[in-house]
Amino acid sequence: MNNDNQKEAGSSTATLSSSKVVAIVALGGFLEVYDFIIYAMLAGYLADHFFPAAEPVVALLLTFSTFSIGYLARPLGGLVFGHIGDLFGRKRTFAVSVLLMAASTFGIAVLPGYDVLGLAAPVLLTLLRLMQGFSIGGEVPGAITYLRETQRYPGLATGALTFAFILGVAGSAGVHASLLNVLGPEVVADWGWRLAFALGGSLGVVSFYIRRRFQESPAFIALQKVGEDRDIPARTLVTQHGCTLTGGVMVMAMAGAAATVLLVFGPSYYIRVLGYDAQVVSHAIAVSSVAMSPLCVFGGWLSDRLSGVRLPVSMGLLLVLTMVPLYGWWQGIEEFWLISLPAAAGAALLTGTIPAYLGRLFPVAVRYSGVGLTYNLGISVFGGLAPPLIMWLIAITGQMTMPGYYMAAMGLLGLAGAYLLRQSPIWIR
Repeated sequence: MNNDNQKEAGSSTATLSSSKVVAIVALGGFLEVYDFIIYAMLAGYLADHFFPAAEPVVALLLTFSTFSIGYLARPLGGLVFGHIGDLFGRKRTFAVSVLLMAASTFGIAVLPGYDVLGLAAPVLLTLLRLMQGFSIGGEVPGAITYLRETQRYPGLATGALTFAFILGVAGSAGVHASLLNVLGPEVVADWGWRLAFALGGSLGVVSFYIRRRFQESPAFIALQKVGEDRDIPARTLVTQHGCTLTGGVMVMAMAGAAATVLLVFGPSYYIRVLGYDAQVVSHAIAVSSVAMSPLCVFGGWLSDRLSGVRLPVSMGLLLVLTMVPLYGWWQGIEEFWLISLPAAAGAALLTGTIPAYLGRLFPVAVRYSGVGLTYNLGISVFGGLAPPLIMWLIAITGQMTMPGYYMAAMGLLGLAGAYLLRQSPIWIR
């Protein structure tokens, strides 16, 4: 671990123990991801209620377009929350983001459908989705930044956070599967899907009240004591850390694509494109995500120990060499576990290593903004746009292995980003 990280974390003023801080931050991350991802898990039902169309593929494409709009709001959330966090403090910003996510998720739960509101229904759904994206755009970078500045082993702590992210995906799949078991497919399709959104919105309020006990990070307190006049964080990033910012976005694209394509977009792809049973997919994704999620912690552990660009280079080569063969093999598999387990493993490993790596790239004065922009641009542009792009490519080419080619392309992009980071100060750390 770097000496500067030890200094940042060594004088924590938090009244909570280190393990409790990590656990509470991870709980908030779990709920944020659950609230954000449950939309994709229930995309088929949302398509039926808010985007009626004669062709099911068209309705699903419209639904995933709205899903992607939520991703596109994330950089704005990262920019706004990052600006506030770098100038006025870390803890308040991402505590408020949890409450905003809870409100927007509960709003989806009670929003009437197209048959009641007409065109207003998809418009309002889109606005609520934008609120979700704006919220998680500030929450995740805030959590990464806070852990980087309060923990002795920040990579490992961030690995625990991303572990909770994977559990959030698993939780959304598990809730979907439980609703199908208890209520039955017809009831879930009619109104039962709303319960999944109501649950996430309610638990988010609980997380907000717990987080209010946090103290400010010692690194930010030390920065305040210096008393220097600081420029707008985003402008400082562009003018003084442009190469690092660009390389970080390209590296983050790998994790954003892995989480979205392998897990978030995965269920609808497996069900609607490959023809697997919805209940089988939900159960398998939930169990596989839980089983593979410890790889997030392992990835965070690696990020504390691997210097330079060795870690992103390794992740890029992994995607380039494995994704196309895997998706080709998956086309003829009857046992869905042979798909869900390696998909969950890849998503867990990449989402555990790369977000933890981002916290090392920027100095304290612009860290929240830097992590916010690199994380959100990487995951929004290259993860959020992936579902409609892949569906469109499948529609015009008939090539069912298109997700594999997309993931391999992201690996090449990550390798290019690692090359850019060689030119930045991260190379000598």
